Amino acid sequence: MLGIDYTDQFNELVESVPWTIDLPDTWENFFSERGECQAYAGDGRKHRRMKARSYGIMWIQEPFHAIKRPTAAIGMYTKDFSQRGCGMISPIEIYPGEVLRIVLPTFWLTLRVMRCCRVQSQCFEVGGVLIRQSAPSEDAFDLHHERVPLAK
Repeated sequence: MLGIDYTDQFNELVESVPWTIDLPDTWENFFSERGECQAYAGDGRKHRRMKARSYGIMWIQEPFHAIKRPTAAIGMYTKDFSQRGCGMISPIEIYPGEVLRIVLPTFWLTLRVMRCCRVQSQCFEVGGVLIRQSAPSEDAFDLHHERVPLAK
């Protein structure tokens, strides 16, 4: 069961962050799409993906040192999940190798970005590999709780 503190903190963050994602007009059904993602020729993914659309909060937990990054929470949307990864929509470009902390309504996770594709201004499709998934807890909001080293 969700702790009231987790839910309250999550809701406060959702209301406090600027929501600057600019979804394309052609994505008018984005939030109503559910179910299995269609495979296509040349798709190199190892695991089947399921569409799961939600809002969430992310922090760039381990940015590249040469790139100035925001330290504040950023509003994002989930796009899909697989056994080992997550697709999401971000208002900013995130580079492969950067590590994100993503807090969602019912769990939180740490993700290593593998790809990022610009859809339009302030709309980037980001795909990442799951480092860790965690149950709701106060640790989700403590950015110093866990530091994940970058891949060698």
